[in-house]
This record gives sequence, C-alpha cells and structure tokens, in this order.
Amino acid sequence: MLMDLAQWRQLGAAQRFVELMNRYHVRSVCSDQDYINAMFQGRIIVLDPRWDVMVAGELTPPKERWLIHYNLIGKPWLVLPQGRHGRRVLEVRAGTRRSCPRIEQVRDEFADKNMVERDHEKKRRLIAHAGQFSELPVTFHSLEQKGVPVRL
Repeated sequence: MLMDLAQWRQLGAAQRFVELMNRYHVRSVCSDQDYINAMFQGRIIVLDPRWDVMVAGELTPPKERWLIHYNLIGKPWLVLPQGRHGRRVLEVRAGTRRSCPRIEQVRDEFADKNMVERDHEKKRRLIAHAGQFSELPVTFHSLEQKGVPVRL
C-alpha cells in the first residue's frame, strides 16, 4: 500500500479511522484494510498485482512476484520452507547473501504442529465468519444509509 501522507493528514484520516472504529465497531475480516477501503472509496488506485501477492489468497499468484504479503495467516515463521511462497522467500533471502537469524529463530520457536494447526483453524474461522458480516446490523453500507460520513 502506498499512501499520500500529506493528503492523509490534510483529510484527518487517522482521527476519522479511530473515530469510526471506536464509535461504530464495524466487524470485518481485515479491519484496518476494510476501514481504509471504505474511507477512501473512489480514491484508491490498484497497483500491479505483482506488488501484492497474498499468501492467504486462493488465487494463482503471478509468476513474477515483487512483494509477498503475509496477510491474515501463513506467516513466514509458520510456512518456511514448505508453505506457499516459502521456497521463493528462501531464494530471495539466499540471493541477499545475508542470513536472517531473527526470522529463523522465531520460525523455530513457533514451528510446532499446534501452532500450524492454530493457523489453519484461524483461516477456517475467518472464512466461516466472513459470509455473516454483511448480515450484521452495523456495516459500512448501513452507516452510509444512516447518513454517517464514512468516505473522506
């Protein structure tokens, strides 16, 4: 995500974000991203998908990947080297000729079967709940219908 921070400050986006979140408690899968998408609807330019290859996504990733986005689940300390994009991360890391001892330490500390299973369970819960969000009494759409200014 690239942001025009001068415009962000000029629009008071941070204050509006906190106000919406604290006052209306709109539930969503990715709260931070969903609030930003709702607030900036009509102002967003979508980048080339190679800049946002998501690990949690189910789509076939582009062959050329410029940025791997570890969103929601499948964090590097759980997926390396066997997980989705895990080999590519290791290839890039090897190409830098630098070791990443902290990533390796965290991965080793968390790479037990219980942690991996909890990650899979989190994905199952997110998918199960995602379909119910549009039925909740407070959505970005319902707020706009009530006259609450969501978009900046």
